[in-house]
Amino acid sequence: MHRPMAVLETPIPDHLRPPIRPAAAVGRFSEKSRSVGLRSEGGLPDGLPDGRRQLRKALLALRELEGAHSGEAIAEVFLHVVDLYGLRHKVGYFTLDNASNNDTMIRAIAEVCKFDPAHRRLRCNGHIINLAVQAFLFGKNKDASDEAIRQTSRLSCKEQEGVSGRAESATAWRQYGALGMLHNLVVWIRSSTQRYQAFLVVAGRMIPQDNSTRWNSWYRMIHVAIALRSELNSFMDDCYSASDIRLDYLHPEHWQELQEIHDFLEPFHEITKDTQWDTSSLDEVICSMDFLVTHYKSATKRFESRIAMVDRIMTSWYKFDDYYMRTDNTPVYAAAILLHPSLRMAHLKEAWKDQSQYVDPAVEAVRGLWEDFRPQQQPESEEDLSAYEAYKKRVYQKSSCHDEFSRFIEGPTLPIGNSSAFSWWLEPTQQTSYPSLYRLAINIFSIPAMSAEAERVFSGARRTISWDRSRLSAQVVEYTECLKHWTKNGLLDGPWVSP
Repeated sequence: MHRPMAVLETPIPDHLRPPIRPAAAVGRFSEKSRSVGLRSEGGLPDGLPDGRRQLRKALLALRELEGAHSGEAIAEVFLHVVDLYGLRHKVGYFTLDNASNNDTMIRAIAEVCKFDPAHRRLRCNGHIINLAVQAFLFGKNKDASDEAIRQTSRLSCKEQEGVSGRAESATAWRQYGALGMLHNLVVWIRSSTQRYQAFLVVAGRMIPQDNSTRWNSWYRMIHVAIALRSELNSFMDDCYSASDIRLDYLHPEHWQELQEIHDFLEPFHEITKDTQWDTSSLDEVICSMDFLVTHYKSATKRFESRIAMVDRIMTSWYKFDDYYMRTDNTPVYAAAILLHPSLRMAHLKEAWKDQSQYVDPAVEAVRGLWEDFRPQQQPESEEDLSAYEAYKKRVYQKSSCHDEFSRFIEGPTLPIGNSSAFSWWLEPTQQTSYPSLYRLAINIFSIPAMSAEAERVFSGARRTISWDRSRLSAQVVEYTECLKHWTKNGLLDGPWVSP
């Protein structure tokens, strides 16, 4: 096991800690670069200084790792931080990317905290969609898609090696058809200040270049290129004599191919944007996945005569389905559907009517979660009651104590407008009608759909550590980022009274 660096031995001072209540902690974690970020997100139904009932979040730490980024090393950092805040007994669910060391980390934490790692390990919806998109763009078959994605990433790096590197990469990119040709054109325009400025004069804006880390970057590049098709064609015509552009000239059939790729990718882009916010919850993940299944089916039928396009679609579908099936291992996904006031059992049966055999196991798995919140009924003595009074008591108790979970999921769906399920469950009416079930619901709808917030923290830290601040210590960077995050999210507004 790799020991984290000495900064771990110096905890954040008490006066710099965020005003977070341990009972509200639900974890979101991301490992990237040379640092580990941990943020807590949870519902605070009471105890807020301003009385608001909303989701609150706080960056708890941003720690640097020493040595290899093994899952055990990350787990050690995680456990150290949650112990500083007294949250070990409240560790919830983990929204992570698909890195293998995250799996190792979850298993190590689960062994210490005594929970089922498969139940608590969720995958970032944005990462799943990105992998499916990458497989569509570059994978030739389901087995070779991962290697193809790695090769395209290496090609992008080689383009930074100068003219010879760009020429070699351009040849390799052309094997991807119109997609690679458009990539080459954008790189070619951007590689010269004169061409860059000349294109701006013609088009009024630049076409964004794809990259291997930014989600939907390929879609954005194609989207803008199609919008600027006439300007780009005019620019290519003016520069056609240049020897390094002729092989990438986009003809009508290439533009048709780009339009088809754009149309296929558009729902993936919409879903990524829709599920990246704090208000997004796991019910949206499952609903979006169900929609993508129908999208794959309709696209396969639409392009059934186009072998190359169908191969792309099927490669993406295989990759997507791999992660879709893994949601069966984590009951909270089905719980988010069943406990959503506008969905409940009715939606699950309708959405899965073609695979109805999965409905009952999903409900039973969620019922297992409910058992941890379900109140235990203690039989009351009827010795001092008459026969009629005892009968009357049993009748009314049975009616009022009907299982909250079954009563809710089998009830009629209710429209909640623009309100979130989280806000709906925090209403006093729901807490009165479902005094135990609402606690499970708050846990479920506090879980983020994506790890986008953690990515934003790392991006913000990169801006903090500019060239003239490169000697900032890891501890100073951590304090700065935590304070920045707490201030931005209103955790330091007004006085805080500890519960």
